[in-house]
Amino acid sequence: MELRVENAYYREGAPKRDLRAYIGTEVAHYQVQRNGSLRLLSTQSMKERPRDQPPVQSLMQPSIRRYHYHRFYFEVLFKRNSSARGSVVLGAGSPAELDRLSEQLFVDPDSVCNDRSTHCTVFPHDCSVSVEANSTPPA
Repeated sequence: MELRVENAYYREGAPKRDLRAYIGTEVAHYQVQRNGSLRLLSTQSMKERPRDQPPVQSLMQPSIRRYHYHRFYFEVLFKRNSSARGSVVLGAGSPAELDRLSEQLFVDPDSVCNDRSTHCTVFPHDCSVSVEANSTPPA
């Protein structure tokens, strides 16, 4: 399996989600390894990505990639900002820990996915994240 992350980019300093300011996307592909960790397979980068917007491969926290168990959520609504919705990847060291984090995510997403969390990556609203089957066996 692979995780595909595609992030939209806009002219530097321009408001997000303004089609007139849209300049393109970057894509990162992560492969699920035999041990469950996520390995960055490839990136498709823009030639001149705006300096005020991070590269797509930096959107996934490095700590998440090392965990052996992951769970992907297409969209999570956060209470701290009732309009904030984003795709989420949880990472854990065991199935039991992943189940506990998932249960906690449903009850109080902000307690699991916050600035101090090493178990959660929340992707920006303008970022599309999807799970894809691949034909290449994991390393």
